[in-house]
Amino acid sequence: MIKLIQNRNLILILAFVLGVFVSYPAFYLKDYAVYFLAFMMMMSLNVISMNELKDYKLILKPIFISIILNYLVFGILILILARIFYLPDDEMFKGFIFIVIAPPGAVIVPFTYLYGGNTRFSVWGVIGASVFLLILFPAVLLITMGKSLNNGLIELIKILLITIILPVVFSQFFNRSKYFQMISKYKSKIIDWSFFLIVYIVIGLNSDTFINHTEVLIKPAILLIIFLFGFGFLANVLMKKINIIYSERISYLLMLFVKNNPFSAVVSLQLAGKLAAIPSVALSVILLIYLILFPLIMGAKNKT
Repeated sequence: MIKLIQNRNLILILAFVLGVFVSYPAFYLKDYAVYFLAFMMMMSLNVISMNELKDYKLILKPIFISIILNYLVFGILILILARIFYLPDDEMFKGFIFIVIAPPGAVIVPFTYLYGGNTRFSVWGVIGASVFLLILFPAVLLITMGKSLNNGLIELIKILLITIILPVVFSQFFNRSKYFQMISKYKSKIIDWSFFLIVYIVIGLNSDTFINHTEVLIKPAILLIIFLFGFGFLANVLMKKINIIYSERISYLLMLFVKNNPFSAVVSLQLAGKLAAIPSVALSVILLIYLILFPLIMGAKNKT
């Protein structure tokens, strides 16, 4: 029994099942999801030192690569697929645009740590690409929607502060404390169960869609399966061919494919309606499956 509750894949599957069929508590926990994510981030940041800010060249490379991967490459690939499935004026297509402009998911950092990637790259990449969104977000809204969204920008700054900036600061104190040494051997499991809570809340809040409106999820789910698993496989093969090492491939692939889909879901719903939020809901499921199967996709037993 103990081994079962320590299995990461089973923990995440359990979170999904409970979210769909026992969703009521998720509505009470939703306001705490951002804090669960912040705690998970803090537990993953033991490799980062604020002294690295003194050497800006050290952090500019991961920030630049992350912006290219998470916005430009992600956007080109997924919008090409979305255009095949939907017309440009379709609400669903607009939903994919909002996914493109969403910041990289903060869960990139703990999953980079759990799967043996370059955590330093992922931390600075998530921070830099998220700050870049403060410029990108209003500009894209003006171009695509013809309006700005001050409330959305304020909410974005709040999310960045709670889930990224404060965990980075607090981790510097926590990592030097006696408590860090006491719980360090349990860190991976603490991260797993923190992510369990986040997945449960996200799935639980959308349980009605999974149970009563499954049909609207089929097309975006197919599109996202092609995107994550098809392009993900090709990207990994390509990076192997050009001799990018295993730990870097982990970080690059997570940065390329993992978005803050709760953010895109909320913005889509607020600006374009319920249908526009459906791609983000579908992404929450397909991305969960992708993260569970990620070690198999990467060939974890052959780290070359």
